[in-house]
Amino acid sequence: LEEVQKRLHIDAMYTAEQAVDSIRELDSPPSYSDEYLRAIDVQIAIKLKNNDNDGVLEKLKLRLTIISRWEGDGSLATTNELRRLACFYSIRGDHLECLKLLNESLGIIFSLDGKDQDSLAELTKFAGTVYEALGQSSKAIEEYERALSLMKEGSVLESAKVMNAISQSFIKKGKSNEAIDYLEKSMQSQKCLPNKTSETNNLLADTLVLYGNA
Repeated sequence: LEEVQKRLHIDAMYTAEQAVDSIRELDSPPSYSDEYLRAIDVQIAIKLKNNDNDGVLEKLKLRLTIISRWEGDGSLATTNELRRLACFYSIRGDHLECLKLLNESLGIIFSLDGKDQDSLAELTKFAGTVYEALGQSSKAIEEYERALSLMKEGSVLESAKVMNAISQSFIKKGKSNEAIDYLEKSMQSQKCLPNKTSETNNLLADTLVLYGNA
């Protein structure tokens, strides 16, 4: 059975490679573009299963190249591919490259008059986590606060998560008062959540732990 599964993986990879190779030079998406993109995703999934991180990175870059060619360098579709690639760099611990891609993605959205506010908030929050991973808590706080200002009214859960992230950065800087201010805002915000779920309960527990650490 193991040999059969291995053979199937090899066959799937070969088929996916053939499909991808045939579209590298196309300047616009064919009618079967979804199938081609799924072929790349098959390659990515197989390489992930085989712990081939370099191979995954290569295919993510290929997706970015193809989407940029089809949709344009300044399209929202391209920002999604940049974000996907940034996530993988972050997982690999290459935070500087991740940040570079996030800034490129943010630049595209701003060039589109910042119409996609949800993406702006999400990418800015992501940038905050990257700066925190780089040990730049002050810059992380700046990005988190910007993300908070971009979030739409009613985004209570996500706003509370960002306030907790801000408080954690302040704790790392030894600024307990500032951290407590945000934690109190977070707890007040959480009271507005209509339903209690495992996610909201975990968030409250995290908030209380942070409060204790402050």
